Amino acid sequence: MPAHEPPQIVCVTLNPAVDRTFEVNDLEIGQHAKGRLVFTHPAGKAVNVARVLQHLGRSCLLTGFVGEAQRKLFEDSFDPALVHTQFFGVRTPTRENITLVDASRGTETHVRDIGQGVGEDDISKLTRKLEILARPDVWMVFAGSLPQGLTVEYFWSMLQAVVGRGARVVLDSSEAALAVVRKVPVWLIKPNLRELAELAGMPTGTPGQIVAAARSLGKATQAALVSAGEDGCYLIDRRRALHAHLTRLPRKAINTVGCGDSLLAGFLAARAEGRRAEDCLRHAVAAGTGACFQLRAGEVDPAEVARIVPQVEVEPLNL
Repeated sequence: MPAHEPPQIVCVTLNPAVDRTFEVNDLEIGQHAKGRLVFTHPAGKAVNVARVLQHLGRSCLLTGFVGEAQRKLFEDSFDPALVHTQFFGVRTPTRENITLVDASRGTETHVRDIGQGVGEDDISKLTRKLEILARPDVWMVFAGSLPQGLTVEYFWSMLQAVVGRGARVVLDSSEAALAVVRKVPVWLIKPNLRELAELAGMPTGTPGQIVAAARSLGKATQAALVSAGEDGCYLIDRRRALHAHLTRLPRKAINTVGCGDSLLAGFLAARAEGRRAEDCLRHAVAAGTGACFQLRAGEVDPAEVARIVPQVEVEPLNL
């Protein structure tokens, strides 16, 4: 897509969360511990993607479900000049997650709330909204888990509706929600190695296995951006397979939560500028790496990301 005709990126959050992060040194399970609340932070995969896009200077629209009581917290966490929020407030409160950071041991403990769920009326309203937004120049990013009440069948219908109107769908989810790519043609999926292995029913222990697993998904998935942790990421489609990685981290990572979301945002921001696939991967790895130096998920320093980009190596895989 030409740089002078950037797409509209729509991030869809179906199961957001309020993240509470505590610093707790010498944490022992089953014992009393003293800790310090570091921050309370609106989060969720699509929320993280939107926030990183904002840091990288790329505008987007963020929509989806949020508890009515938490709506203002989410809206106020974004720069309205770059992220246009159009949330659907629901009666049930947004779930809360707890992260315990033990700096003395270099460990993170995450407690994830499954949430209260949404109703059929909520789902119908959001689906109608997405149908209105969907058109050929829109990239619609569905990132995160499904809330209770939103079945795989409802989700399949939601994706069918926007794909039928020409929108390009980006899907970053897991388990049954990710498996809808078997039924709905999507432009890009962003699994990690474990999720790809489960989806394809194939091992992903080597580059050759990763490529074979991604290509086994059939024509419904145009491309896979596979995050591989410290090994960077892979971009695989029918014509090519590329691997991008850093030879070493510039400094010690302090938090890996949300790095995959940042990687996806970096890729989309570069792709929206019309950059070549290799450059998109460099920006993806740089954004994902930059996120691991931030305590909050969905945060990057754009200057640091720019410094990392030239250090990312990209190589074709002749498989």
